[in-house]
Amino acid sequence: MNALVLGSTGLVGGELYKLLAKDARFKEIHLLNRKEVQVVDQAKSWLVDFNHLDKLPELPKIDVLFIAFGTTAKDAGSQEAQRKVDLEIPADVMRLAKDHGVRSCVLVSSIGTNDSTRYFYLKLKAELEKIATELAFDQLVILRPSVLMGNRPQLRIGEKISGILGTLIGYTGLIDKYKPVQAKDVAKCMIEAKFLAPSGKYVIESDRIPYFASKSLIELP
Repeated sequence: MNALVLGSTGLVGGELYKLLAKDARFKEIHLLNRKEVQVVDQAKSWLVDFNHLDKLPELPKIDVLFIAFGTTAKDAGSQEAQRKVDLEIPADVMRLAKDHGVRSCVLVSSIGTNDSTRYFYLKLKAELEKIATELAFDQLVILRPSVLMGNRPQLRIGEKISGILGTLIGYTGLIDKYKPVQAKDVAKCMIEAKFLAPSGKYVIESDRIPYFASKSLIELP
């Protein structure tokens, strides 16, 4: 099986790439990146200009597209820039992948996604989910994780505080779906859901991510 990954340098995408590289079910791993990165033998990093993405590189047959791509309002600098990263780029890649013959897509969205919310970020995710649904992949898996926990290059104080509060709330058992989730578990869930989820659209809420992650037989250092 061949995989195409958008977001391999991010928190979840980095874990995803490392897992894919150790997974014998995947023969080739193709990464879309805006800068050069070091990869293992069965992987290839393709340099693309996301601002002018009108076609994919000359890829072989791709079986599944994994998308773990996004940013924050602070890192983006403006809502326009965040819309580009969280909506326009992944939507373009999904359209191009569908045209390329990709039949399966696994997309990381967000808990609380709602097109009627006043929160800009969640509206973007809702719009992206709608586009993914309308593209009618044979299999579309959407993950909606809560606050992501893991080792980031830069500490995000807001996420650290949210993680602590979310963990305390989650341990009460009252609101399990808001309990923070480890990035590596999201990555494991992405892979295992490809094989376990049915055809059509399948949504995995945050509290179900650990279940799918537990099916993975691969462990990382």
